[in-house]
Amino acid sequence: MTLDELLQNLAAERDLDLRGYKQTTLERRLRKRLGQLSIGSYENYLDYVRANPDETNLLLDTVLINVTEFFRDPAAWDVIAEDVLPMLLKNIRPGGTFRGWVAGCASGEEVYSLAILVAEHFGSNVSDYDIKIYATDVDESALNIARRGEYPAERLRRVRPQWRSKYFTDQKMPRVVRDIRRMLIFGRSDIVHDAPISHVQILVCRNVLIYFDSLTQKHILNRLHYALDPGGVLFLGKSESKLSESVLFRPINSRWRIFRRLPPAESDVRPHRTAEEVPTE
Repeated sequence: MTLDELLQNLAAERDLDLRGYKQTTLERRLRKRLGQLSIGSYENYLDYVRANPDETNLLLDTVLINVTEFFRDPAAWDVIAEDVLPMLLKNIRPGGTFRGWVAGCASGEEVYSLAILVAEHFGSNVSDYDIKIYATDVDESALNIARRGEYPAERLRRVRPQWRSKYFTDQKMPRVVRDIRRMLIFGRSDIVHDAPISHVQILVCRNVLIYFDSLTQKHILNRLHYALDPGGVLFLGKSESKLSESVLFRPINSRWRIFRRLPPAESDVRPHRTAEEVPTE
């Protein structure tokens, strides 16, 4: 059995479609997983997956790694706090709506980072606004961690001390406070194949595109463009495309891969889904 045949079977039988991922990286990480299980062939591995339904989540953990943390690349988040959010939120009045989406949220640290910055922007008046931040991933086990919002204290090393006391419970295993957690809506969604959320003002998709081949990256970027309202902001990872020649986005901060959505061309084909249709917990 070839790698392509294995991937086709995983997509058809287990709703796990890895066919747009970079082949060299995928093959290397699959071989690692097979070595952990002492399995010598893709055919035998497929039999193992069929007999062990939980294996798809363990395979995702191997493929995706899920390296994340609160306020990863602090200088980039400073740009979001000081330049981007004030620009996006300046015309919102009490009772108004703000929508964000963190695509590929993993175990949730970045979506909580965004929510904390939004709460800081509005201050004591935050409850006067309708704030919803959608957080999606293909990895259900990572999503379960994100939904809980509970992290070892050492994971908060980049969180400012005043924010630790304000936005986390004071325990050995700190948990994000309820006022922040209730801003968020978590759901399993595949950024390649599932229709995107729409009508969001900021979209965080950091260190996700790096897993995919160039054709799939272009497909994803078209979906991210669709998801954003005109003038909305896309925040990518520092090792990802600068989009320097893109007709979809223009840079706000090229160093930190922060871009603003340009109007769509008339020929754009737009998938249909409203923000309220994301799968929820």
